Amino acid sequence: MKLKTIKYLIKEGLANTWKNKMMCLASMGIVVASLIILGMFLLIGANITHVGEIIESSLKIEVFLESNTSEEKAREIEARINRFNLGEAKLITKEEAVNRLKSRDMFKGREELLEGYVLPPSVVLSLKKAEYGDRAVEQIKGIPGIVPDNIKYNKVVIEKVVRFMNIIRIVSLVVLVLLSVTAVFIISNTIKLTVFARRKEIGIMKYIGATDGFISWPFIIESILIGAIASLAALFIVSNGYNVLMNYVMSTNASEELGMTSFVGFNTISNKLLLIYMAIGIGMGCFGSAISIRKYLRV
Repeated sequence: MKLKTIKYLIKEGLANTWKNKMMCLASMGIVVASLIILGMFLLIGANITHVGEIIESSLKIEVFLESNTSEEKAREIEARINRFNLGEAKLITKEEAVNRLKSRDMFKGREELLEGYVLPPSVVLSLKKAEYGDRAVEQIKGIPGIVPDNIKYNKVVIEKVVRFMNIIRIVSLVVLVLLSVTAVFIISNTIKLTVFARRKEIGIMKYIGATDGFISWPFIIESILIGAIASLAALFIVSNGYNVLMNYVMSTNASEELGMTSFVGFNTISNKLLLIYMAIGIGMGCFGSAISIRKYLRV
């Protein structure tokens, strides 16, 4: 295809968009609404996953060492647990253990009761993921000098968190697929209606000898333009709406009532959301346009 022809087709696509601006605006509005609903769910899902990750990061395994374990030996055990790469291990020395005990409410103002009191050192492993729990315990048991009974590990809680995260992932995936299919269906049919409204124009061009490509490309370019503008408009509305809502929630007690102290920043998901919007908005626009035009090219 010659450059001159490409320029002409782009020009025609832009001209058609302006000439049929009311129909294009209606199509754009439907596409924007579909993408906003999809974006809202994606943000809700991202925040639920974020809460799950916070819960996961709070899961710990504490390994109590013998009271006579030297600090050098304790540091070696800490380093070895870190090499498992299942989370971050931190040594709690004897002195730190006593200080932690003194800081508890029951000993406030009565710290002298713990003078000379000796607690064993321990290594606290903060798990990267809840499902690493069993593997971490088994590997820690294999370290020389570790007594299995000295490993503090809330297996029941960790198993519940693992099940919770798996349910979230499955439900999020299913709903995302359903919403994406719905959005694709709505957008595709919206583009088909746009083409249907101009079927006579397509028939006339076909009768005077225009090629299928010459007829189709202006419609496809029009669909790309509608999809791109709708995607950006939906992203703008979702981003501003989300930021306003999060600022309101964080400035009131609503976040505490919801049991959430932090939310996913929109910047962390904006690029991903824009790609999804563009793929659905432009991709389905082109697909729906190409499929619809074929029907009216059979003259």
